[in-house]
Amino acid sequence: MRQTVALIVDAYRELNYKKLFWITLILSAVVVLSFLGVNINDHGLIIFGKAWPVPHMAMLDRAVFYRLLFLVLGVDIWLTWAATILALVSTAGIFPDLLTGGSIDLYLSKPISRLRFFLSKYFTGLLFVGLQVGAFSAASFIVLAIRGQVWIWGVFLAIPIVLVFYSYLYCVCVLLGVLTRSTLTAILLTILLWLVITGVHAVEMKTLSAQFKDGYVRERIERRIENEERNLIAAQKTYAQTLRESRVSFSQKKIETFRQDLRENAADIADDRKWHGRLFLAKTLLPKTSETVALMQRWLASTSAIHGSNPEYERALTEDEPRQIGFGRNTDDERAEEATKKQVLDRPISWVVGTSLLFEIAIVSLAAWIFCRRDY
Repeated sequence: MRQTVALIVDAYRELNYKKLFWITLILSAVVVLSFLGVNINDHGLIIFGKAWPVPHMAMLDRAVFYRLLFLVLGVDIWLTWAATILALVSTAGIFPDLLTGGSIDLYLSKPISRLRFFLSKYFTGLLFVGLQVGAFSAASFIVLAIRGQVWIWGVFLAIPIVLVFYSYLYCVCVLLGVLTRSTLTAILLTILLWLVITGVHAVEMKTLSAQFKDGYVRERIERRIENEERNLIAAQKTYAQTLRESRVSFSQKKIETFRQDLRENAADIADDRKWHGRLFLAKTLLPKTSETVALMQRWLASTSAIHGSNPEYERALTEDEPRQIGFGRNTDDERAEEATKKQVLDRPISWVVGTSLLFEIAIVSLAAWIFCRRDY
């Protein structure tokens, strides 16, 4: 145990000597201090003394506002993108520098197993991120309490969530570092995989949204068929013989057209489900970076802020055609996106984190096996 602690302390000192450790910490402090410059009033946002009119901002609770501010600026932008890239740059060289610098011989000459040595080095990289996120969360908690007069204990959830999120990428970076012994290659390929995972998530969201939108179209078509069938029955009872034949023929043609639209819509839904199933399978095998970070929204933001329904969109479903709301979008697009976000946020944590950790365990096991079996 003493040997393991000594290795972790030694590796931490190496990271501590790197300038990026302190650069990341300073940038985190800048992000936290930026919270002091943001406030809300009855008219809108106040950003560093300048007022920005935002409709309905007065209806937003201060606690909810500062929770969302921490989620968007602190977690979504800083911790899960900028700080993660800096952390990868800082920790990616742990194994390549060890293997190419000649210090591996000195460490292996000590009475410690290679697996234990590997895992000690691995968890040191995670320690770097844990310290950074812990300091950021503690500072954010204090600043938000001063600025918003709210005690948001949920900000400390960022420590385990961001640490788990980062471990998905770090395990790949370690494997690549052990295989290539190149820090730059490990960083670039890890970021490339991250972009692929993000792309798969974005396309899966699009196909899921398309399913919901096609479902709304199907409901409208079915409602049109029902209305036209009622008109057909009314025409057969009301109109005279000559007019009745003309009216019945017209209604029958419209019904047949609607049924053709319904068949085409069913084909679209089947196609959407096929592609979504494939993408969902790919996501199950890959780490869920976006969904893991979204756990912060599930636990920190209020339920109404995430899942609240929009009465305007609910009313729009009863209309014959979706209403345009600008920029080539209509109410069906908005409702489909809201339904997609809700379904993604409601996915089981066991699937989001459990399958991702299985991926990490597999990658770390492979990296450890290569490290322990290789001759140095």
